[in-house]
Amino acid sequence: MAIKEWKLKKEIVRIAFGQMRQNDVPDMVMDANTFDESKYGFAWDSLLEMYGHRFDKPRINVGPNSKYRIFFAELSEQLGCDEVMPGTTIIEGNALDFVKTLPDITIEKLFSALQQGGVQLEFREAIEELVKVDNPLVVAEQFSNIEQNLNLIPESIKLWYPIYYTPNEKLPTIQEGLARGHIDQSLYYQNTDAVTRWFSITNDEFYTGFDQCKTGLLKLSREQQWLDFTQDVDCDGIVMLCGGGAHSKDAVLIKCLLDGAQKRQNENSNDKKIRYTLVDRSSAMLEVSRSKIAELLDKRDGHDFIEIRALRRDVMSMNGSEPVRGYGKLAWFNTGGTLGNLDEAQFFKSLNQTAQKGDLLILGVSCVDDNGELDLAALAKEYERDVVKDLVAVPLSAVWTTLSVDEKPEDALSSIIVEAVPNELSAVKNSTTVVAKLPSDSMGEIILFKSSRYQESSLIDFVSDYGWEHVVSIDGLDSSFKQLMFRKN
Repeated sequence: MAIKEWKLKKEIVRIAFGQMRQNDVPDMVMDANTFDESKYGFAWDSLLEMYGHRFDKPRINVGPNSKYRIFFAELSEQLGCDEVMPGTTIIEGNALDFVKTLPDITIEKLFSALQQGGVQLEFREAIEELVKVDNPLVVAEQFSNIEQNLNLIPESIKLWYPIYYTPNEKLPTIQEGLARGHIDQSLYYQNTDAVTRWFSITNDEFYTGFDQCKTGLLKLSREQQWLDFTQDVDCDGIVMLCGGGAHSKDAVLIKCLLDGAQKRQNENSNDKKIRYTLVDRSSAMLEVSRSKIAELLDKRDGHDFIEIRALRRDVMSMNGSEPVRGYGKLAWFNTGGTLGNLDEAQFFKSLNQTAQKGDLLILGVSCVDDNGELDLAALAKEYERDVVKDLVAVPLSAVWTTLSVDEKPEDALSSIIVEAVPNELSAVKNSTTVVAKLPSDSMGEIILFKSSRYQESSLIDFVSDYGWEHVVSIDGLDSSFKQLMFRKN
């Protein structure tokens, strides 16, 4: 049987946990780092697939004998639901029945999310009706009386992490990108609205890249080569390049560092802290990451082991002066397929300015089968979703009035073309690149974004030319996305 109103219930659960992504919830319920497949009878990637895409489908078994009942029982208990058989209401009842089982603190979170725009648009009206029915004395005008800070961690124990800036660094602008015919994708993430638009993409049911990447990082965390690195006395920490705003992936890696750091400090009380450094052009994305990481360290008593740094920096022009290394070796991460958005050659030239012998590099990349053919039309269609176009449209519209063009912004944006092109727009051989173009009458063709998929063997050869030796490849949910580990020669 299918779970009634599953998508609406998922949104309620997401808000209750304070998560920005739907598929981070299973990790909150059943810690992905310690998940035991033999105990539950299902694999982690199977739970993600069911939670994200299948629990509302016909002929899905969530009956009394379903192996997934244990997940819903644990979910119910963590939410504090008032029910005799934990998990029953979310499976068998409607959304209103489910809301009635929730504690007051969760109802307040739903009110707060409605007021602050934290509910996904398609569910806003339904949740508004649900909480009004459940609390008939509360009306919209009273939303402002609800305590806004519902985080249960006392503010007094939180630490503020500064965002470091490179003196006199001049970042590019959208106007400059329009002039040269190719807009740097990092510019779409510069304001606080971009955070909301980015999480709308990662919550879209057709977007699998985030779960592919996070699953690969979870598998990486169990690899012996990685465990050896995190537990080594020469481990100096992790640098996450272009990774702002993806805090649930940061959590996977920070847990690894905490385990290694605690082990070392038990053996040597004078061991220094190790660093977790976020490097990104967007202060807004850095801010959301560091606040979530602070909560994680509060819960794990991790402040004594790890120092968090946020550096607003262009990863394409590093020069070795970045405050990322104290002593020892670093692990550099570029995840989520971000390499495919960049000029790969320039990225490695920049990285090699500051990387040192013995450092690790982990690239999360989309891959094409070495021997198979790629459906170019289907690949392009993945990027035609409204949430993707919205990420581009909002900042473009904001600067359009500064341009001396006759076109209206809505007319130009409605003409965006998305196509998949083989063996172009990438420095890596045998790559296929999805590219979005704006065929402007006034300015000519403008590339809005690009995303390359790589043939694994060709990418390994390319990276080796810059002095990085391939160590291991790890699949995400499947072989279409991989985490590739390299070591600097």
